[in-house]
Amino acid sequence: MKSKRESTTPAKPTSMRNTLIGLVHLAFARLNYSDAEYRDLLEKMTGKRSCKELSDDQLDQLVKEFREAGALEDRRKPAKKFQGGAGLDRPTPKQWAWLDKLARDVGYEGLEDAGLATFVRRVAKVDSPRFLTRTTVSKVITGLQRWADQKAAKASQGGAA
Repeated sequence: MKSKRESTTPAKPTSMRNTLIGLVHLAFARLNYSDAEYRDLLEKMTGKRSCKELSDDQLDQLVKEFREAGALEDRRKPAKKFQGGAGLDRPTPKQWAWLDKLARDVGYEGLEDAGLATFVRRVAKVDSPRFLTRTTVSKVITGLQRWADQKAAKASQGGAA
């Protein structure tokens, strides 16, 4: 007897599935995204506008990406610091994590990459990523996000320019 449910439909809610959905919502909340921003980014990342529409594997992958980016770090543990300072105007650990993830997405080796330093000099007008402030790191993150989006669009068009 065949099941009427197709393989593309999401699984029924389970405690693990609900936990994954909760973690995705927590990550977006920690990043201070509005509901519209959350749904737009979720659609960019997965092609779906709601976590309920995602498969268990898609939810698991999304949670892994947020953990790698630092949006789901355990707040009870001290955050890892980049070689910048710790003043009030310094980027947050979340900003450093997103900067690192986006830098890797566009092809840099991480925060210490010389190419990223050149990009930072051009966009933020500072000599090194370690001199970024909360405001200037936002500019760099926006630039890298646009670049990553362009690369993704180009790849989805089969490399046609």
